[in-house]
Amino acid sequence: MLTAVYCDGEKKIPVKLLPRKKGKLLLKPFSGEPAQWHLSQVSKEYSNEQLRVWLLRHPSRYLLIHEPEAIRDMQAWLDGKSPGLSVPAIMLGFAVFFFLCFASWWWLLPPLAEKLALRMPESFDKKIGDAMEKSVSLSYAADTAKTRVMTEFVHTLFPAEKQWKVQVVHAREYNAFAMPNGSIVVFDGLLNHMQSSAELAALLGHETAHVRYRHATKALAREWSGAFLLSVLTGFDAGILLRQGAEWRNLSFSREAELEADRYAIEMLAGKRLPMSGMIGLFDLLGSAKGIAPPEWLSTHPDTKVRRQHASEAAKRVSYSEDSLLCKNLERILQKMQQAKSK
Repeated sequence: MLTAVYCDGEKKIPVKLLPRKKGKLLLKPFSGEPAQWHLSQVSKEYSNEQLRVWLLRHPSRYLLIHEPEAIRDMQAWLDGKSPGLSVPAIMLGFAVFFFLCFASWWWLLPPLAEKLALRMPESFDKKIGDAMEKSVSLSYAADTAKTRVMTEFVHTLFPAEKQWKVQVVHAREYNAFAMPNGSIVVFDGLLNHMQSSAELAALLGHETAHVRYRHATKALAREWSGAFLLSVLTGFDAGILLRQGAEWRNLSFSREAELEADRYAIEMLAGKRLPMSGMIGLFDLLGSAKGIAPPEWLSTHPDTKVRRQHASEAAKRVSYSEDSLLCKNLERILQKMQQAKSK
């Protein structure tokens, strides 16, 4: 929108100028009725750094335009061209465009991708998990003796669920992870330091939650959706830019998934009437691991102290009598497992 001063021989009035198609110019005074001039009805003169535009039939009626950008756009209109956009307007347009693209990639696409992931057949999860399982077998040495006993532990904890396949591997790290096909890997470095069967039950409840909620499939869908959008916008392989952006975006998703798995594990302990101290003890054990943890915003996992606090608060909200028989059976299996000779 351009601004000018309209003079009619008696008074001067500030007006807004709206160049339209087909050579029409709309004059809108800040007060009063608007008027319309046609390109064929006007003439112009530029002098003293101002543009004067007047009606041929009434030379006493004219416009004075002082602003350089307004003069440029009016000259374009008078020459029969569309007024050009100013540099700030162009920059603003690009900024809005890229913000909308970024907002779609960061906020809109992920939830849509997750909904799409939930519509994928479970056979898709199995294929991904089978591929991961082959990689694990090449990366870690399995402890067959502990694995046999761990299988007994899982079947005792989840007697009606036959889809779980668990494996104990030799690794000093305090770690465990689940694959989309229902396979769970537990590092013996973590297993050998557990103080109670409730801690192992909490760990397995957490890992099975990742499979139940299809967290891995959702994460893949989120990343692939970002790759698709960036490829469409840029016309080239996303490469490093995509990988870095996806990693940063998925860090937040990973932390949310971990908290969701924690909540399931807590509910599982309560549902099976196992000691809630198992969840708290598990976090104490994880927190005692050597090494410097990165800040939470750079980690795939929430801060262990925060997770322990959530478990402690949940323990205060529940009250139930523990299943002594199940606790006794699980404790016996854990001791048997920890005493099993490594192979």
